[in-house]
Amino acid sequence: MLDLKAKPFYLNEEDITWVEETLASMTLEQKAGQVFCPMGFSADPTVLRHLICDIGVGGMMYRPGPAAEIQNTHRAIQSMARIPLLLAANTEHGGDGLAFEGTSFGQPMAVAATDDPENAYRMGFTACAGDASRWGVGDYNMGSVAELLQLLP
Repeated sequence: MLDLKAKPFYLNEEDITWVEETLASMTLEQKAGQVFCPMGFSADPTVLRHLICDIGVGGMMYRPGPAAEIQNTHRAIQSMARIPLLLAANTEHGGDGLAFEGTSFGQPMAVAATDDPENAYRMGFTACAGDASRWGVGDYNMGSVAELLQLLP
């Protein structure tokens, strides 16, 4: 069994009870739905309700759009969800991977070429703690560079 009080979860007793009761109450179909994280390609309430309520997806992946639309969609889908959704975006080189108004930072390989860890910190802070959190999205990043680096020896 996982130690939900330890890193990386740090849950308290009330949170652990919620997790255990929620998991125990879910059907196999609902658990399977939680694995899916489709592209957030629409702000249409009918489409969103189908994904969230009928399929029961566990998250949504956003492509860049107007920040206000992203925020409104985020609020709408979270209010529909029985279980809080994990929300993702391509913020690997800045908040412009989430919203048109986002800050553009250098591509990760360019930042790495500076050989200055402070630049990597600034990029992550700008993309994740800055823009993505401001617009309510950023539970995780869909970064092709991270995937590429896993393939290197």
